[in-house]
Amino acid sequence: MPLAGAFLAGFQNVEAFTFAMVVFTFFFVDFFDTAGTLVGVSQTAGFLDEHGNLPKMTQPLMADAVGTTGGGMLGTCTVTTDIDSATGIEEGGRTGMTALVVGLLFVGSLVIVPLAAAIPLYASHIALVVVALIMLTNVTDIEWGNLAHAIPAGMTILIMPLTFSIAYGIAAGIVTYPLVKLATGELEDVRLGHWFLAAAFLVYFVVRTGGFM
Repeated sequence: MPLAGAFLAGFQNVEAFTFAMVVFTFFFVDFFDTAGTLVGVSQTAGFLDEHGNLPKMTQPLMADAVGTTGGGMLGTCTVTTDIDSATGIEEGGRTGMTALVVGLLFVGSLVIVPLAAAIPLYASHIALVVVALIMLTNVTDIEWGNLAHAIPAGMTILIMPLTFSIAYGIAAGIVTYPLVKLATGELEDVRLGHWFLAAAFLVYFVVRTGGFM
């Protein structure tokens, strides 16, 4: 298969450290983009349990991983979970049939590609504004009176549009949370995993901004 062969050939003469950093970067961005999207969309759909967790989350994460890996090997754009799915949920979509119908509509739209290409890209951005407004309804569930929740949530919401990245927003919230807990004297609520993730994200940003990649 020519595309798969080109994918394998691309590994030739790749420096190990550089490759490891590229893999980590893609993992970081895709995993946290997907996790944040899944939780946000699932909250809109009413799929979260009483603790705010998504039951059987490993299944959609595995589907996303397979799609991302397969799409990358075939040279397509990233086949991943997207926040635009919230619009389908708003229209009543709750199962995989929604995605299949959308996929079939995309196939059918190939016949009008020349017409669609004539429409300026920014004309479709209003759909993203609508999605953002839909997702903002979830902020009412945040405990704004609790600084340990309000500051990380505020950083998450603020950093996402400034960096154009859901993953960076989530990282800002994860880094901020243990620091705020430490400052408020509630260190007993912070687990070792919180500190580990915060440290890992700090190292990631130092590497990204320090010219190591």
